[in-house]
Amino acid sequence: MGSLSLPISKLFRTYFTGKTPLKPNSKEKGAIAETLKKRLTGLKYLRIENRYYRDQKNPPVFEFQISRPSDYHWGNDFEIILNEKNELLLKYYRQSVPVSSLDEIFAFVGGCQEQVEKSIAQEAKRKKVREFKSQAIIAQVKQIAKEDKFDFYTETDTVKLKLYVKMSEQDCIEMYVPFNRFQEVLPNLRSAIRSLRELHNRGIKFKNRCGSSRSVWIRHDAPE
Repeated sequence: MGSLSLPISKLFRTYFTGKTPLKPNSKEKGAIAETLKKRLTGLKYLRIENRYYRDQKNPPVFEFQISRPSDYHWGNDFEIILNEKNELLLKYYRQSVPVSSLDEIFAFVGGCQEQVEKSIAQEAKRKKVREFKSQAIIAQVKQIAKEDKFDFYTETDTVKLKLYVKMSEQDCIEMYVPFNRFQEVLPNLRSAIRSLRELHNRGIKFKNRCGSSRSVWIRHDAPE
């Protein structure tokens, strides 16, 4: 499974009755594939797969993937297959559910699309919160840097801000400020930086070597 996590078990229970699984013959199997292709082609967040199964005697009837636009190469892969009883199933990795009508598949896809929309909205909200926290941290570090006279730069990921404080032309220290604890960490940031700079000035060296070519340092004496 990729970076998009859908509540598959819940969606299966919601949209599939499992009462009377379809049992298509060879002609109906082809018609099902064509109907699915026609109805699902071009739908938002859905990509139709067309893998080549050279060594598989019973390849899937149809395959598709649900993913966010930013996760083009990763997503949730689904197969529509026939089991040993010739029953039509929708399979997701080790999970599968009987298909009683094609309308169940279309309703399921709609439910997946709703979940993707929800995921996108939640991620946008989390990103906005991270940006707010990053700005708050950087603003405080700028003030500390100006008063204590040191240069720095920052990087961020989804869980933390990485703070690089310049010790010399070759050396720096790398500190992590987790977003979920930034209010707790910020009041102690100045004392932590001062302590580490003092240790460096006393001859205690650190492993991080941050040459000027690595990034554009935010200078403490830069004009406002």
